[in-house]
Amino acid sequence: MTTIYFSLKPFTMEISVPIPVIQKIVSEVSSVPIEDLLRGSYELNARKGETNTARQISMALSKKYTVHSLATIGDMHGGRDHATVLHATKTVNNMIETKHSLYLDLYFDSSRKICLW
Repeated sequence: MTTIYFSLKPFTMEISVPIPVIQKIVSEVSSVPIEDLLRGSYELNARKGETNTARQISMALSKKYTVHSLATIGDMHGGRDHATVLHATKTVNNMIETKHSLYLDLYFDSSRKICLW
């Protein structure tokens, strides 16, 4: 949500970025193929560390920059459920708070590109 001020009264406006755009940006920044971000958990290589990190960041950014429900975000990330999206968001926030460099770099580089979209 973005607050824009015209004179002294705040004007709040919802800005929503399509989930496929967020996935594409995270894929480019992380060098993880978009197909790996979208794989179901039962598929080969779906649980690799760098793939999980990129997918978690993609889900967290989708929650931040879209108005979609957690269930919809999960569906668009390989058929995951709402609890997985919530867990991913909490994990990313915790990693950022503890200044985990991989999460910080990937999250903020992706976020910057999304804001320029």
